[in-house]
Amino acid sequence: NLQDKLNSSQNAMFRGNERLDQFRLRMNWNKQELEQWAVAAKQKEEDSLAIAKYTKADEGKLRELNLQIERMMAEVQRKRAELDAEVTETQGQQIVLDKTAEDFRALHAQRQELVRQWEDAVGALRRREQDIEAAREAFA
Repeated sequence: NLQDKLNSSQNAMFRGNERLDQFRLRMNWNKQELEQWAVAAKQKEEDSLAIAKYTKADEGKLRELNLQIERMMAEVQRKRAELDAEVTETQGQQIVLDKTAEDFRALHAQRQELVRQWEDAVGALRRREQDIEAAREAFA
């Protein structure tokens, strides 16, 4: 039965070719999958590099902003010290001004008293002059 052996061999060969084709097909899928993984890995690496680049840029900007904050805080402290000194100076000047105003009011009151005394003296002199004039006319 040579024909049966031949058929059996051909069937075995056909099944072997089918398995080989299936294996090749799976290998092709595995190759495509591997290529996709390689593309994804490359993209992930590029993304990681971009993130690292942006992180470095952000850190630089953060350092710059922190320095700016420190400079501004120093400026605020300096301005606060200037303001405190100015407030102290203003309070001192206000005390001097209040004392000067008090002295002025006292001197003004004294002047008004002197003016009143002077007016009283002038009034007394006028009355005396009138009395003298009346006595002169009475003796004349």
